[in-house]
Amino acid sequence: MTVEEIIKHIEDWAPPEAGWERDNVGLQVGDKSKTVTNVLLALDMNQGVLENAVRKKCNLIITHHPFLFKPLQKLEFSSDPKSQIIQKAIINGVSIFSAHTNLDFTKEGVSFELAKTLKLKNTDILLKQVSNQFKLVVFVPLDSIEEISSAIFEAGGGVIGEYQKCSFRVGGKGTFEGSEKSNPAVGEKQNFE
Repeated sequence: MTVEEIIKHIEDWAPPEAGWERDNVGLQVGDKSKTVTNVLLALDMNQGVLENAVRKKCNLIITHHPFLFKPLQKLEFSSDPKSQIIQKAIINGVSIFSAHTNLDFTKEGVSFELAKTLKLKNTDILLKQVSNQFKLVVFVPLDSIEEISSAIFEAGGGVIGEYQKCSFRVGGKGTFEGSEKSNPAVGEKQNFE
């Protein structure tokens, strides 16, 4: 399995856009195409975590808090601890990935696990982000409804809270007038149908 495949699993569950807009989640250092041998999990990235990963032959470190948060101004290997970690990670082929507020804010993420530990009941996300919720409206011929619905559901559409494959279907009569370049499945182009 590659670094990219592991990242995809995490981000399918906790998409980066679910996090705080100023957070720096995702691959911090490394190569997405590398095959992963072992993974080390850590709250924060530091010299000891990297040394432990190298010793245990882990070439992917997943941290909760982002290793890189503010833009780097320089890489000075002789005196800057962050630069030294980056240098040692690159030399040893270690990738560093962070899932922070996207993991905090996602369903069944950090906050939900903490609530379970505290035995809280009726938990839910207090502020749902509108930015990652969409309403999809599709017009299709009757004989294509199941095929199109299945494709949308397979792609992750139709999820509302704890429900999957949600849809609202209404029959109707549509009209169109295609341009000269159109290719209508029903009727003729440049004709009001």
